[in-house]
Amino acid sequence: GQQAIVDAYLCLVHLTAGILVESLFNAFATAAFFKFVVFSIFEMRYLLAIWKASRPLSNGEGWEIMRRELSVLYSRFYGILLGGILFMYEFHNYLRSILLLVYSFWIPQIITNVVRDSRKPLHPH
Repeated sequence: GQQAIVDAYLCLVHLTAGILVESLFNAFATAAFFKFVVFSIFEMRYLLAIWKASRPLSNGEGWEIMRRELSVLYSRFYGILLGGILFMYEFHNYLRSILLLVYSFWIPQIITNVVRDSRKPLHPH
């Protein structure tokens, strides 16, 4: 989910940069378009597949309940996206630290893998 948020921010940054620097609009608009495709098609589909796999009992309960839960998922996602934009605007002096924090989303997964001993990536074979 956080990777999708980061790609959505990058799409907005490229689009804004293309609007501000008019001579480079085509290059930035192309980058923004491809980031939008990656974010909206691939990552949101992956996020929905994870959401559906984590709720196996609610798949047969009915369309209304599933639609309500899906709307909660989307509203959380876009709420975090908007809240992050407002947060970065308010604390723009600390933008480097915020970016370091945003791009360190793999650290909890690495710690979880170490604690659970879920995979042996350094095995000789």
